[in-house]
Amino acid sequence: MVLALVAAVSRRLGWQVEKVGIAVFALIAVASFAWLSLKYFQGSSQNFYFDTRIRMWEFAIGAIAALVRPKKVLPHWLRDLLGWGALVVVVTFGLVKVGVYPGPICLLPIAATAVLLLLVRTDVYSGKFLALKPLVFLGNNSYALYLVHWPLFAVYLGVRKQANFSIVEGVILLILSLGLALLLTAAVDDPVRKWRWANNRWWAQAILVLTCFAVGAGGIHVAGARADSQLVRVGTAGTNKFPGAAVLAMNQEPAYAAKPIPGPADLPKQWAGFPNPCVGAFAGAPDFGQVAKHANSCRQMREGGGSGPNVLVFGDSHAEQYLPAIEYAAKKRKWNLAALLMGGCKLSLTYQGNDDTCKKWVEAGVRWTVNKVRPDAVIVVSTLASPKHPDEVVPGHSEVVRAFLDHGIKVIGMRDNPIFATNKYECAVTATDPNEQCAEPYRRVYATDLPGLTESKNYHFVDLSEQICPNGKCPPIVGNIYVYQDHEHLSKDYSGTLGPYFEQATKDIRL
Repeated sequence: MVLALVAAVSRRLGWQVEKVGIAVFALIAVASFAWLSLKYFQGSSQNFYFDTRIRMWEFAIGAIAALVRPKKVLPHWLRDLLGWGALVVVVTFGLVKVGVYPGPICLLPIAATAVLLLLVRTDVYSGKFLALKPLVFLGNNSYALYLVHWPLFAVYLGVRKQANFSIVEGVILLILSLGLALLLTAAVDDPVRKWRWANNRWWAQAILVLTCFAVGAGGIHVAGARADSQLVRVGTAGTNKFPGAAVLAMNQEPAYAAKPIPGPADLPKQWAGFPNPCVGAFAGAPDFGQVAKHANSCRQMREGGGSGPNVLVFGDSHAEQYLPAIEYAAKKRKWNLAALLMGGCKLSLTYQGNDDTCKKWVEAGVRWTVNKVRPDAVIVVSTLASPKHPDEVVPGHSEVVRAFLDHGIKVIGMRDNPIFATNKYECAVTATDPNEQCAEPYRRVYATDLPGLTESKNYHFVDLSEQICPNGKCPPIVGNIYVYQDHEHLSKDYSGTLGPYFEQATKDIRL
């Protein structure tokens, strides 16, 4: 559509379509890649794969490759060297596991593909290799293969409740995908492209495009309706259909007709947070801007603050994930609650896992808290979980806690949730028996003793491990709610059902 618009405008103004197109797509590529880089270095890239704004640069580079006409021909040996190198890059990225979306490094295979399109011809060995009949045959059907294989693979895994294929399954599905691709190319793609009626009349082309658009829009509408239905169900977390941690206090667990929540469509919304910027008692919070790898913020629960006790949640994403549980108690007790957060930063001045940015942020946060805010209480995560060994007190954490206590600030120290080597949400949604196949033993993730915890009448340790990992194991589903959203973070839905337990654990703290 962009290329068609560029062509129409260029011809009307007497400009060269190729030059204008290259300029327009270059601007799109630069803007989109800059946006990707900015977002990528702020944190997780789990949703980038489906973000058009972030991926437009890929299509823009392809469009530029189609429009560019190299005037100078490079020497044979150099084009052949570049051709083989580009092939190695493309094949490597096709074979190596790079996650859902590897971010800016995608530039390598895309640039390599552009090199193959622009520089490699059959007068060099790399070009002759690509011109082999089996590869040409595969290339002629590649777009249909691309369209067919993904839904086929996804449906198979969903029906079989599997996370991966066996070698035999993979080979069979590839053969089946290729067969369907050949059929689709022969029955749909080739006839439409060669259809004289559609190709000789602009209005016929428009009808064809609109028909394709309508089919795609219909699919999006259906998917959106299903997602909305899922979101409606998510709103019922904590009820009998989705009791979450509340089921642990029931005499008998109810039978569930609905699937567990959150569903995949709602997973990106499982990060907790407060809607309002820090003002009033929490004004002037340290702001490190858009720091690479560390998203940081200060947000508060109530707009403009409140008149109750000032309570600050201070920490990283593992403190953030407890916000729904803390908010439950805060609303009942009329706390003026705020959260000062920076991803990936443990609350310690000496912890080796913190980089320089984290250390500076912790120092600035402590100074701001004790000198400016002076809240009635600070809520922190006092322990450090690991997929390799049971949890422990965060090294150097006691120094930060002592700084608050010395200034008359009470401290509520939360016990961290488990961190696993694998994604427990993905395991649960694909397993036939999630709580058997994906569970971990309690003692593998939680230590019997926690030497080094601060001992003070104004330090209160809150341990919700029995509600996260009940009955001696850590299941991925409790009360028809997925406990985790990945390998180390609680889902917002489940965290919210921990609210009554947090309230009970802190009932004797006077603020």
